[in-house]
Amino acid sequence: MKVFANMQIKGCEMAIASLEDPGRAFVKNAGPNVNTVNTEYSLFL
Repeated sequence: MKVFANMQIKGCEMAIASLEDPGRAFVKNAGPNVNTVNTEYSLFL
């Protein structure tokens, strides 16, 4: 549990740092096998 909590804290710290210096991001279509017209999420994994 402690490892998970530390990972979450580091994620929060990264988010705060990203807000201060967001940088640039590029969104790219990964192709038909990844980007489809269907909803690609499920409640079950």
